[in-house]
Amino acid sequence: MEVSTMFCPLQPPPVITVVLNVQMHCDACAQALQKRIRKIKGVESVTTDLVKNQVVVKGVIDSEKIANDVYKRTGKQVSVVKNEEKKEEAEKKEEEKKDKEEKKQGEAEESKGEDDLLENGPIATVFVATVI
Repeated sequence: MEVSTMFCPLQPPPVITVVLNVQMHCDACAQALQKRIRKIKGVESVTTDLVKNQVVVKGVIDSEKIANDVYKRTGKQVSVVKNEEKKEEAEKKEEEKKDKEEKKQGEAEESKGEDDLLENGPIATVFVATVI
């Protein structure tokens, strides 16, 4: 029997957050950057921080590609400060490990409780009296 991959759902690519360091002088510079970055394919949201000279870009993008695209569109020097894709993946893996450990501990405690019951007998004895 042949299995078709046509109907298998594919996982969507992960949305990542990239923090870029871009020199901005005023609000007009920040707004122009936002407008130009939003037009880049794969970008979902853009926020600028004028005080820190940082631009936070979220979307299905590559950090190096977005930095090059921003430079080409704006002519401003761009450097990648932080790429949170790797951190998110690491956090997910840690959470999965914790979940697996918790399940194992829960199963061990349940089986331990059953073993104690078998070894020590019932924990409580119930007496039933009938009055006639």
